[in-house]
Amino acid sequence: MKHYSKSRRLFLAAILSIVAISCSRKTPADGEKTTDGHLAPRLKNLGNLNAPITTKSQEAQAYFNQGLTLVYAFNHAEALRSFKEAARLDPDCSMAYWGQALALAPNINDPAIGPDREQQGYDAMAESVKRQSQASSRERALIDALAARFSGAKDRDRQAISPLSTPIPS
Repeated sequence: MKHYSKSRRLFLAAILSIVAISCSRKTPADGEKTTDGHLAPRLKNLGNLNAPITTKSQEAQAYFNQGLTLVYAFNHAEALRSFKEAARLDPDCSMAYWGQALALAPNINDPAIGPDREQQGYDAMAESVKRQSQASSRERALIDALAARFSGAKDRDRQAISPLSTPIPS
């Protein structure tokens, strides 16, 4: 057995303690709040995307921007949390619900969504549509487009289509 100096043993103990503490930290589950009472943390260094929406809350706008940035970065689960926080901060903001549906929609990394996500997306779009009278014309167009994706049709075929198996138009 190797004998380590006291300083090396203390260093190793400190590293193991840090690892144990960081492994024991729990990321809030869907619906749980962070330590500061939000549904999602405010992330830093994501860039400066600003997509102005109709909202009474600057904080809701910030969470919407964060959610949209995360969708563009293919982190749909974290984007969903951000959009839910935007809706919590401004329950009348139609685009916060639109963002939730966008994050739940099929995407290139997850093209076949199941019935649960389909229903969640449909419910989010229903909330967005309910509030769209307060939205700008640009926002209403985005809401209408995504509402077509979540029509509520039970026989909707959401099978993944491989780009390699789809004929290329000539």
